[in-house]
Amino acid sequence: FFQAEDGIRDYKVTGVQTCALPIWANLRRISLEEQFARDKVISEVQDAVAAMEAAYRQIGQAREGLKLARVMEQAERRALFLGASNILFVNLRETAAADAALLEVEALADYFGAVADYRAALAIDADDRPGEDRKSLSDAEPGAEKTPSTDAETKAPPKI
Repeated sequence: FFQAEDGIRDYKVTGVQTCALPIWANLRRISLEEQFARDKVISEVQDAVAAMEAAYRQIGQAREGLKLARVMEQAERRALFLGASNILFVNLRETAAADAALLEVEALADYFGAVADYRAALAIDADDRPGEDRKSLSDAEPGAEKTPSTDAETKAPPKI
């Protein structure tokens, strides 16, 4: 017996007898590759959902921090007006408010990056909407507004 590309051959027997071992091996390999790809997609989607949820919470925290920083800035300005503070402390509060605003922008960028990762994991193009036919979108009237049709697209970051 010896291994050939199309099976196991017995050269002692007249003619060639082949076995389907490589075919079964290939089917098994393909099945394992398919399972690996499926598991990888599931993992990417779960990671993207977790990142979206974390970024969404971060937006809320950043907005709350910005709100509080602005309150402190206004309080420091009032204290300056009343003579209980100085311009240095007002400037420090303004800097803190600017830093808080930057954190909010970064949180929004993280959120939309996570949404993009989620859409990529699901293989959704930027112009595609789940449940809509691509042809119907291209046939729409110019200027016709598209409306989001999934929870992920309608879930807007929290507002102050």
